[in-house]
Amino acid sequence: MASDFWCEPFEANYRVMAVDRSTGYETRRLPNVSGGSVTRNQDTSTFESATIAIQGPVGEVPDLVRIYLDATSQVTGESRSVALGTFLVSLPKREVDGATESTSADLYGRLRELADDDFDAPYTVAAGSDAVMAAAGIARAAGLEVIADPSDYRTTAEWTFGVGGGGEDHPDTKLKAINKLLDVAGFSAAKTDAMGRVIMARYAKPQDRPVARTMREGAGCTVRRELTDELDRLAVANVIHVDYTTQEASVRGTAVDDDPNSEWSTASVGRRIVKRYEYQDLPAGADAQAAANLKAAELLATDRSILRRVTLTCAWCPVGVGDAVRVDIPTAGVSRDYVVRTQEIDLGPMCALRMEMRNFGR
Repeated sequence: MASDFWCEPFEANYRVMAVDRSTGYETRRLPNVSGGSVTRNQDTSTFESATIAIQGPVGEVPDLVRIYLDATSQVTGESRSVALGTFLVSLPKREVDGATESTSADLYGRLRELADDDFDAPYTVAAGSDAVMAAAGIARAAGLEVIADPSDYRTTAEWTFGVGGGGEDHPDTKLKAINKLLDVAGFSAAKTDAMGRVIMARYAKPQDRPVARTMREGAGCTVRRELTDELDRLAVANVIHVDYTTQEASVRGTAVDDDPNSEWSTASVGRRIVKRYEYQDLPAGADAQAAANLKAAELLATDRSILRRVTLTCAWCPVGVGDAVRVDIPTAGVSRDYVVRTQEIDLGPMCALRMEMRNFGR
């Protein structure tokens, strides 16, 4: 069986390439990276950011850069190059000390372009529209490349953005409008891949996601010995409210766990722990009350999960935020499946990858 390159010790080097906004082509290489990090968080709207420090004259600061890891196996000498992200450049700071020059910069994922933008006039999505294609159209019109899963969801009412108000009910940026459309279609919030493309993917329950990687102690394990294992028993919802609000009606669906044999029910806990969700669009052709109650029941099944969280550090490997990962380290008492919530990549000798991962146990 072929060995896994990323289970072998490797030497890490980094390249920063200037990217032309109009063509997407890499135009030139910037000087050597002397430090920095890449951070991703699925719970932040713009998803990713980075910092870099580079040694040597940069010249004209580019609008976009792409960071690469160039890894060389210390066992076989084999080399691999992987993109770590494509970013907007902000606040470059240049320091000159005699013959030496260094530049540091804050970088932001390309969703920042949608978060910084709004509609110049009311923007209408007609009833019967493909909500995902409407979201993709907003992003493409802003100059971004989009990869979107197909969807059969169609809006049942007319939606209008760009009319002020802000908040969840009246999105006041293009990114909020996009995520509102994706949410009603059953998709995860938009995120970007390493090439800066906007990814619009159908939501999958954590337990239904294929395992992208197994981290098992023993030969080839790159996980550091220090890790944090947490169990959160608070705020386990036993009542869910789902509110659908359209021009024609407002409907509230409710699901309650009141089973005395359930550990987290209202009867067992002795109090109600309520979470509320709001949607603008009912499923086409559905009985409004039945659809709202069904959605509430589905969310109750998710939100009554007991949250387990592990934070660990390993050498970089091909795992992304949202991926399912199996961690099997019995000596640390951790042997279960998780979903990656956050990542921080250290642009140092090891290319250390620090991840917070969550398991939603029943």
